[in-house]
Amino acid sequence: NAFFYPAPYNTVCLGSATYSGKTIYASDDADVVLHEFGHAMSHNLSNTNSSTVFYSTFIESGAVDEALADYWAITNTNNPNLSQWYLGVLDANAGNGSAVYQRVATPQSNIYPQSMVGEIHFDSRVLSEALWAIRAALGPVKTDQLVVRMLTLLPVTLRYKEAVAALQSAAVALNFSAADKATINTALSSAGLIRADSAAGVTLHANGVNGHKDVYIIDDHSQTYLTAGNCNGVLDINETAM
Repeated sequence: NAFFYPAPYNTVCLGSATYSGKTIYASDDADVVLHEFGHAMSHNLSNTNSSTVFYSTFIESGAVDEALADYWAITNTNNPNLSQWYLGVLDANAGNGSAVYQRVATPQSNIYPQSMVGEIHFDSRVLSEALWAIRAALGPVKTDQLVVRMLTLLPVTLRYKEAVAALQSAAVALNFSAADKATINTALSSAGLIRADSAAGVTLHANGVNGHKDVYIIDDHSQTYLTAGNCNGVLDINETAM
């Protein structure tokens, strides 16, 4: 495969795949090259230690990293389809005729947190789709500037909510208009990355079937190993009624 190795080597490695007996090299696919160098650029633009920011306790930090690397590739090629050639070979090897490994940044109905599966390349799609929607509305120049500034504002502890806050702060720092900020928030909201959850209208039945409540207020996010919540049965900040 291909990957960027941050500390201590700061190295981009480009691998190969085999399809129908023929070796296909990642270095021949511009999308893959741009994606991996995009990782390097993102890690060097961020103000904190690269291995800490993007590979922390939370899978979401790695997903943010993948989404940003995808963005650098697709904004440079002006094509939301990532690596039809190299990853397309892996898709062909999968044998089911669908794009298993390719990533497409046009809206694909990936919503946070429902679409999270605990794998960074899949979980990245909600943000890359939101960024592409922003780019389609604001243009590549503004959106590239926005993402660059966002990277400089990322905190050490990174999940999607911090990435969203950094993106919004970047728009303020760049003096974007109110209309531009609204466009950004609309794209983020459509991807589920800006949420307005409420317990209003959720009825708790204390004496339900077998003594269980019909509906519980539980911690947000689909991955139970994430540590943001306290499972206290109350809708706290960053939790949702489910």
